[in-house]
Amino acid sequence: MPRNPALLQQLQEPPPLDGEAAARLPPALVPVLRRALAKQPGDRYPSAAHLAEALRTARSGSGVPAPPVAEPGEPEAADQPPTISIS
Repeated sequence: MPRNPALLQQLQEPPPLDGEAAARLPPALVPVLRRALAKQPGDRYPSAAHLAEALRTARSGSGVPAPPVAEPGEPEAADQPPTISIS
């Protein structure tokens, strides 16, 4: 069976969010996209609500990062967006 280099790259390499691609994006958006596009499901946002909150935070420029993904086995309120408090 022939190997498809583009398919292997898609499956194995992180998305190209460095250099020229990152330069065209707001700096706060890059880590959000990196996490949303992570190869391992456990490294991604646990829900669309969490991703949406991280995108709103990045757009607002508040610089307050979204909370990290819960470790496997920890309870997660996936249907609730994370709460972000600014001190």
